[in-house]
Parts: sequence; structure tokens; C-alpha cells
Amino acid sequence: CSRVLQNKYEPMVSGRSMDWGFSFEDFIFLNPPGQKMDGGAGDLSIEWTSKYGSVTSSIIGFFAGVGPAAKEYGTGIGPGDACEGLIFELDGGTDGVNTEGLAAHVLELGKTHGTEYAEPNTAEAVNISFMRWVRYVLDNFSTVAEAVEGLQTLTTVWNLC
Repeated sequence: CSRVLQNKYEPMVSGRSMDWGFSFEDFIFLNPPGQKMDGGAGDLSIEWTSKYGSVTSSIIGFFAGVGPAAKEYGTGIGPGDACEGLIFELDGGTDGVNTEGLAAHVLELGKTHGTEYAEPNTAEAVNISFMRWVRYVLDNFSTVAEAVEGLQTLTTVWNLC
């Protein structure tokens, strides 16, 4: 993924490209405050209740089997499908902004091109799937400083189909 940022003049403007040769069949979700969530990373996932509402763009369409690329790759989230552990309305947030004005974005280079994920923490409930990271940030923090501090103890893991 690529991002460009113009911050020399007001207003600050950001742009993004997914850099893939196919559509992820994105969905837009309105996420209310007060929603109970977990990290989607197994038994030792972090749990939280969203403090802030948000709007997120999600790549879950592709993983749910929507569109020609999904059919080619054989993705799906139903029983017995390749991605059956994903939850349509919770997973796949890649970009968003919360009610406090904080924005979050995922830039994924792929494991073979530089993105590194931690091994799951086996002692504490601090694990989160990268598919729920954006929601965690937008649900819990109102500023960049809060997010930087709050993410220090989180373990972001790769747990995709």
C-alpha cells in the first residue's frame, strides 16, 4: 500500500492506494460507541468496549467471497470456507476516522516484502489481529499521543485465512 501526505499548507490532505491488481470489494461501516469487541486472535485476544463511534472502510468483501478476485482466490467466511473465522461486520477495517477526529490506516507490504507481525503473546490477553487493529485504535483513542501510548502493550498478529 502507498500513502501520500501534503502537510505544508492548510488543509492537510492525505491520499492512499491499495496497490493491488484487483478490488477488495470494500464496505463502509458505521460503528457505534458501546460495542463490545475482541482482538479476533484466539483465546488471549484483548477485549474492549468502544468508547467512540467511527466510520471505517473494510476489505471484508474480498474475504467474504464478493467479486471476481475472491472467486478466483476461493475466499469465503461461511462454514468450511477458507476464511470462516472472520466476522463480516468486525474484521477487515483498513481505514477510518472516529468521532473525535482521529484517523487510522493500515499499510500492508506483505510478509515477504517487509511487514512483520509478532508471535502471539501466550501469557496475557493482549493479542489483536491486524484485521481489527484499525477498529481498536478508533474505538479507544482520541489523539495520536493516546494511541501511541496505548498501543505499546498490544501484540498485533497475522491470523488470516
